[in-house]
Amino acid sequence: MGDLVIDVGNSYVKVGFFRDGRLVVRMRISYDRIDFLTENVDTFRYDRGLLISVVPSVGNYLLSRLKKLQLLKPKDLPIKSTYSLESVGADRIAAAYPLIRRRRNGMVIVCGSAITINLVVSGVFYGGPILPSFKGLEVGYSSLAMMGKKLHPDSSRAINEGIRYAILGGVREATRVLERRFDVKERWITGGCAKEIRTRGRFMDDLILVGGKMILEDFYR
Repeated sequence: MGDLVIDVGNSYVKVGFFRDGRLVVRMRISYDRIDFLTENVDTFRYDRGLLISVVPSVGNYLLSRLKKLQLLKPKDLPIKSTYSLESVGADRIAAAYPLIRRRRNGMVIVCGSAITINLVVSGVFYGGPILPSFKGLEVGYSSLAMMGKKLHPDSSRAINEGIRYAILGGVREATRVLERRFDVKERWITGGCAKEIRTRGRFMDDLILVGGKMILEDFYR
């Protein structure tokens, strides 16, 4: 038996099964295959499960179909935060929780449908800036620039290059300022576009799942 952690993002669902504290099974499932998860989840033989969701409709569907699954609600956790835990994304809290638990000064950059910079100071969640993802800004800006017209390939390429530089520069400047101001000791990077950020830090693809596992251990016994 073990623990199940499910991370529902805007693009896909990540599933982690932990046994004896170790992540032994990891899956990434697209929305059109979500029934595969609900029909086969019992093979994991889990004792308890935690759902981390930023998509209410998908989260509610999984809660209705899977037993022993509890929804992570940041406002119910006894943690300190300068952000409103009523509205902060559960994925941000899960990713930052390893730092919160150890009362460290650090930051976690989560790269998904948006890029969030999550600062933790002495175990207190400070939140941080939210930047658009590369793809999201490319689609939005290109739509605005076209104004119903087809862009020349050179213009499209120039816009996409500008967007990439803008996001990379934004991440680097935000992290630089926050690190100096709060004496940050650790920097972690996670998520689908993490390797595109090109900034220093420790990459950990499953940080949200690992943070969810820690939350399960501490608050859902």
